[in-house]
Amino acid sequence: MGITLPMDNLSNMLGRVLPWFVAAILAVTAVAFLWNGMHARQDDGPDAVWKGPNPVVARAMALPERMLVELEGMGERPKRADKPVEAKPPVVESKPVEPRMPPPSMVNSMPKTPPKPLVPVAGSQYIVQVGSFVYEFGAGQLLERLQSRGYESTVLEAVEMVTLNQVQAGPYDDLEAAKESEVKLMAGGFRVTIEKNWQGLIIPVGESMQLGDAISIMDKAEQLYVRPLRVVKIESTQKLYKVVMGPYKDEAEAKGVASRLADLGMTSPLIKIWYGGTDLKEGWRATQPKS
Repeated sequence: MGITLPMDNLSNMLGRVLPWFVAAILAVTAVAFLWNGMHARQDDGPDAVWKGPNPVVARAMALPERMLVELEGMGERPKRADKPVEAKPPVVESKPVEPRMPPPSMVNSMPKTPPKPLVPVAGSQYIVQVGSFVYEFGAGQLLERLQSRGYESTVLEAVEMVTLNQVQAGPYDDLEAAKESEVKLMAGGFRVTIEKNWQGLIIPVGESMQLGDAISIMDKAEQLYVRPLRVVKIESTQKLYKVVMGPYKDEAEAKGVASRLADLGMTSPLIKIWYGGTDLKEGWRATQPKS
């Protein structure tokens, strides 16, 4: 026969035993904690100081071969300077300045010669040259202007070596290019011919003693699409028409006349020595070279 316990008695038994069981477990845990703490204090001693974790001993590590090659190429590092190094300004090499040549459009082929001073001799007289013209029309206009103001004057003709401003097309390397420019100029009303000099083929377009007139000729040629063009100074014989006054017996009288003409707005008159006597035209003819 089995023994049967009533359920009420089992519940009462567990209610009395369970608290004691839990208390025993807590007591054992507390004793173990206290025991471990006392054991650690005995090992360390009262004067023990925490020194941190154990130091790590450095060991040389092998570098990759690529880094070794780069370090060997760099060499030793430069030492740090004790004082700051002043930056030196960059050195600029000075090159000789080449002299600038005049533009090819204005070539002066003849040197300038200073005018000869007046050297009076026994029996010499003086004349005042008021103007010199290439065209007789200009000399006639000045003659009328002087006579209207009461000044007796004369027009003398002379063939002299003068400096002219000549407009040239070229130089050209081949005849075909020169012919093309020649046709353009002739179509524009210029009477031109092709010439040859040491630079090549050129075409003289026109010339004048006045630079302004030469530039006007160049402008007309440019409008015909003629290239290249330039102004060259040349010396050539030229028939001139000179308006003169005199002769005067001494230089002081000639200077007085020239000063009065300058006050009237005339171009600066020139004073020249005259050897031809009192008749200007007859004396002038006698002094001209025989043709």
